[in-house]
Amino acid sequence: VYRNLAKKGHLIAKALAGIARTYEAESNVNQAVHHYDEAIAYASEVSYYQALAALQIRIGRDAHASETLIRALGAPALSDTQKFDFHKSLGNCYTRMEEHAKAEHHYLQAYELNSDSDSLQVNVGTLALQKGDVEAARKHFERALELNAKNDKAVSGIGMAEMASGRAASSERSPPS
Repeated sequence: VYRNLAKKGHLIAKALAGIARTYEAESNVNQAVHHYDEAIAYASEVSYYQALAALQIRIGRDAHASETLIRALGAPALSDTQKFDFHKSLGNCYTRMEEHAKAEHHYLQAYELNSDSDSLQVNVGTLALQKGDVEAARKHFERALELNAKNDKAVSGIGMAEMASGRAASSERSPPS
């Protein structure tokens, strides 16, 4: 059905996105990515960017996902919630790629849009932990728990921060070998 719509020139972007979703359901990732890209070329709809970036993240293509998310930020009439989600996702991608300055930049942009997000606090804590700033990480994880006492990732983060501070303390006490 989607192919016929596309061939006839009717609702081309929607048809291509439908084809992409079908390929994604069949685990044909390369074809899904290709068709989402094509759908975006016809219509820069936020939902197409979101679907493509989510797929790219799921398959570990963070560099590609970050490019998609940056393009998405240029879409017209984005809501603050959409901007927040895109910046937070960009921060996550850059954190996984260990591009700390870019991750910080996008987390800051997300923070300006919604400073009361427990998941953002966890993400910023994770970045701080990755950078070795255990005290900042602990503060972000604790803030996440203040915002949502049931955030299990924040609890895990505090545990990781404690382990990291214990390793740092024990290495300070250990004699050099």
